[in-house]
Amino acid sequence: MENICEICGFKYPPEAHYCGKCGVDLTDKTELQPPANPKKESKQSKKRNATKDTRLNENVIKWCEIHAVMTWHEMTFPFFLNLVLLFAEGKKDLGFCDCAVCNLGYRELQTTIINLTEKKKLKPSSREIVSKYHGADIAGMKIHFP
Repeated sequence: MENICEICGFKYPPEAHYCGKCGVDLTDKTELQPPANPKKESKQSKKRNATKDTRLNENVIKWCEIHAVMTWHEMTFPFFLNLVLLFAEGKKDLGFCDCAVCNLGYRELQTTIINLTEKKKLKPSSREIVSKYHGADIAGMKIHFP
């Protein structure tokens, strides 16, 4: 028997702990306001998002690129320090595309901000965070740090 995620509508097996599409923690039984309906992207919207993504220039380092370096290679301290300096000096911006890694990274950033400002102890996979930021249009979004 398969269950259906309340947030994104993805079917998951009964033994699953996390949704395979939106990543929500299925063991979190927090009661929330009804989540927003998942957005269905039109062909024009997908084309617009693809155009946004290609507009990210070489001055932008995407979250998924940083994650790939951390996952597949050892991020040495000099590499990390160089990355921080590039962001701090304004030579590079942090960017996002519409991939799963960037979506999770965006939720991680939002979770940190909410936990610090609202004195909560949420996780990026908590129902409150996933229902709030699932389907957010982050493709082409940039953060300029300095």
